Amino acid sequence: MLAGGSLRRYSFRVRLSRNTSIFPLVFAGALTGILILLAILQYQWIGRVSDAERDRLRTGLNTAVERFRAEFNIELARICAASQIDPAVARDKDWSLYARQLEERMRLLPSASLIRNIYIWEPGPLDHAKLLRLNREGLSFEEISWPDRLQTVRTLPRRSPAAMRRGLQDPRMAAWGLMPDIPALIHRFTSAPARPLSSAPDPAGAGYFIISLDAESMKSEFFPDLAQRYFAGPEGFVYSVAVVNRAHPDSPIYTSNPEFSPADFVTADARIALLFDAREFASRMLPGGPLRGDRPGMDMLLPSRPQRQGNPFARQARGPGLSMVFSVDENENWDLIARHPQGTLDSVVASARRRNLTMGFGILLLLGLSMMMLVLSTQRARRLARLQMDFVAGISHELRTPLAVICSAGDNLADGIISGSNDRVHQYGEVIRNEGRRLSQMVAQILQFASRQASRHKPAAQAVEVGEIIDSVLSEMKSTIESAGFVLEASIDEGLPRIQADPAALSRILHNLIANAMRYSGNSRWLGIRARKGESRRGPEVQIVVEDRGLGIEKEDLAHVFEPFYRGKAAASTQAPGTGLGLNIARELAAAMGGLITVNTVAGTGSSFTVHMPIPPAEKRQNRLPDGQNAKENPRS
Repeated sequence: MLAGGSLRRYSFRVRLSRNTSIFPLVFAGALTGILILLAILQYQWIGRVSDAERDRLRTGLNTAVERFRAEFNIELARICAASQIDPAVARDKDWSLYARQLEERMRLLPSASLIRNIYIWEPGPLDHAKLLRLNREGLSFEEISWPDRLQTVRTLPRRSPAAMRRGLQDPRMAAWGLMPDIPALIHRFTSAPARPLSSAPDPAGAGYFIISLDAESMKSEFFPDLAQRYFAGPEGFVYSVAVVNRAHPDSPIYTSNPEFSPADFVTADARIALLFDAREFASRMLPGGPLRGDRPGMDMLLPSRPQRQGNPFARQARGPGLSMVFSVDENENWDLIARHPQGTLDSVVASARRRNLTMGFGILLLLGLSMMMLVLSTQRARRLARLQMDFVAGISHELRTPLAVICSAGDNLADGIISGSNDRVHQYGEVIRNEGRRLSQMVAQILQFASRQASRHKPAAQAVEVGEIIDSVLSEMKSTIESAGFVLEASIDEGLPRIQADPAALSRILHNLIANAMRYSGNSRWLGIRARKGESRRGPEVQIVVEDRGLGIEKEDLAHVFEPFYRGKAAASTQAPGTGLGLNIARELAAAMGGLITVNTVAGTGSSFTVHMPIPPAEKRQNRLPDGQNAKENPRS
């Protein structure tokens, strides 16, 4: 019943192990599903965040571009408004009075540094009109010959588009045209009464007011200030900005980034004309066109529109009427170009999206690996706990058996049951001695395992003869081998070189391997031990082989035979005694001496364990085995 009860308990333990092994798989599957769901949600969320970021950046860029354009037009409009000519002054040609008025206005003008020279093209026939230049020191206008840089202005009235001529001729509009190639502002004035609008050339009574702008001041002060105001952040420019003449794109008027090349202008994130062209001006500002603009820059140029509190564009140019500036030639308009320094907005957002995805999936991967390690650690802890429980049960049984035999023999001797015959007393003494040795070896094995786990003490190596160690071990185990009915075949090659090893540790290795072979020999009663010189990938070595023709090792147990407390299916089925520590201790001792242990096995046929001990360099040149010499047979075979 005891055997049956033990068998039933063992079967129950196997079923419990199988049931509990399903939980980690279910847990791992659930965690995998959660991680996949999180990955999908994170991918979608990062995609939405990237789209929102792209829209935010593009909206912010468009707003900055429009504000830059509006601020540019505001400053030009202020200059134009401050330069308006009173019709009475134009009729009387009182240019000295006009010069004093200009001087007073220029003192209050924030952008007066943009003005280089001011000219008056007096009314009269176009071919005989005089050109006057403002002398700011004498507060007067002096007649000069036409400068080369203003020659194109003389042909402007004839070659300008009809829409521009209409704008310049409308007495209700303070319309100014900008010639970007000079650059210069031009405005028509007349002393003649207003007449119906037409596209005919200007009458003889029409004159022109010309403001030559300082291109160098625009490049070094005006444009950098606007770019810093609308495109820079705490760490510098958020976007690279350039102002180029549409007719000469290869020579930018201003650029915030010296590396901003013309090739980058093609893939710019934003591009807008700084000035209204003639057609846009006519469609928006002349009678019959809409007076309400659809861009932020239009509001501040419409004084008739009620100003909203807090509107950054709700500022209008001072002076009579409405001051508007447009480009007299749409092919020479100025373009504002903005581009992200790291590429286009789409590429920047895509790069940020890839970076976020990489970081997000990296965190998920790390989380998954952590969970996997947690599951594996839990499984290992459960298996180790189970092995330790089996070890406790096995060691209790192993300790109980010799102790019961010793106590029984001692009781018989103490009670006088054994008397008279010295042979009987000798027999009882042998039993007590053998069981005591068995118990001592078991305790020593456990203590050795515990001490190695605690301190990892390295055995003291010295030059030893392998044959002498084997002879000593076989002498110690002779009675055990013979009493168990085993036949031992030993073969030790002559002339084996000495190895560096701890004699006690090497003896313990052989003790464990021989005891293990005897324990799992099954019905076979044959043991073999051989010592020979061999070669491996590590070099010349001495190989000690311990083999049996017993149960062998199952394939699934082979990877675990050297683990502490592990006992395979053969140990469970045959209820072979043992603690599961012998092979582990043998492997650790061999590794501490620079060697290793390998195993070859066939289930049901037998196993062979080989101890590989390297030959020191000094011994490789000695004790070479002569050709044709046979190994000697051990007399204990």
